[in-house]
Amino acid sequence: MTHRAIFLFHIWKTGGTSIAATFRRALGPRSLLNIEGRDFGTLSKRMESLSGSHGTKLFYGHVPPLFVNTPPEMIRTVVVREPL
Repeated sequence: MTHRAIFLFHIWKTGGTSIAATFRRALGPRSLLNIEGRDFGTLSKRMESLSGSHGTKLFYGHVPPLFVNTPPEMIRTVVVREPL
């Protein structure tokens, strides 16, 4: 079975931390990488090298998704909510 990594972009206060905690419990802490504050120039290559069947399963953070080139097989998702 092929495992696809997930790129989870989330806006502040939309539950991204809770979602990451859920993934951490389900997959283990080595399966997640917080990409916030990382150099966008090297991030895409790092994400590609770390993802895969035995690597990082979830890349997440408050990162503008348009600035990150993800591998084509990676699932890109975003968390939004209604304003309070």
